[in-house]
Amino acid sequence: MARKKKRPDGAGSIRQRQDGLWEYSVRRDGKRHSFYGHTQSEAFAKSDALKPSRETVHGYLNDWLEKRRGTVRASTWRRYETTVRCALVPHLPDIALSALTTAQVANLNAEQLGS
Repeated sequence: MARKKKRPDGAGSIRQRQDGLWEYSVRRDGKRHSFYGHTQSEAFAKSDALKPSRETVHGYLNDWLEKRRGTVRASTWRRYETTVRCALVPHLPDIALSALTTAQVANLNAEQLGS
């Protein structure tokens, strides 16, 4: 039995609904967006209108930290904050979150494990 190819991270998913329409779902900025069309290509084409976020990696990490404050123990939050401040922010370029690639994250991970 042939295995399906795995779609790249962030590529979304496509399915045909019971009413015959195709639904393309993709997550952007923490929200799920769905686009519908009579064909797969029509649903994909409608998704091109979705504007990429202007949020930066550093801004996202700071927002993430603030959302965790009060939901985890103080010692856990301090560890998160130290990791973001010392291990992530200095080594990740201040680029748009939508421009961050898995290769950049993998390189950072390999660099951190090697040191």
